[in-house]
Amino acid sequence: MRRSPRQQRAWETVDVLLEAAAQMFDREGLSATTNRIAARAGYSVGSLYQYFADKTALLEALATRHVDEAAGAVRAILVEARTDPPSLDQLMASLVDAIIASHDDRRGLHAIMHRTASRTGAAARRVERFEAETVPEIAFHLVRAGRGAPDPALAASAIVTGIDGYLHRVFLVTGDRAEFHRVVGGLVDLHAPASSRTSETTESS
Repeated sequence: MRRSPRQQRAWETVDVLLEAAAQMFDREGLSATTNRIAARAGYSVGSLYQYFADKTALLEALATRHVDEAAGAVRAILVEARTDPPSLDQLMASLVDAIIASHDDRRGLHAIMHRTASRTGAAARRVERFEAETVPEIAFHLVRAGRGAPDPALAASAIVTGIDGYLHRVFLVTGDRAEFHRVVGGLVDLHAPASSRTSETTESS
């Protein structure tokens, strides 16, 4: 942001501008202009430029806010899973539901953010930190479920990367929730097959 708001009214202005930008980017893609975004918000373009240098800055602010919100939802599930561990299938289903909930609205906007703002800047750094936190947690639950041998961390990294790729390259186009769940189940089976010990236990029971 060009200038950080200090008063409540200024924060409200920024929120309105970002909401207008989200609507216009979702509707018009990168052809949306700062003039049309400002008009949608009900402000002059000069007011927009007080806080954002250009539409790239708007996208960066939207992406940063989005990453924080999505990461918060996933973290909450992983924290709870440490204290009240669900089955691996239940955990992955909950994570996919949270990911879908944070991306199902304005899929056009999310696709643009992924192609642009999420690759550099503050949003990209937040994504890197979030993935660095998430992979060890997934690895922990793979081991708990007898999955992911011989390298649970590598399996978890492959699963997280696969989810991210499918989310942004397929789901944002199709919006097919059921298929997303099936794909993630396949990723887990492919990269973290059940150990022979787990299979034997399941068969004997």
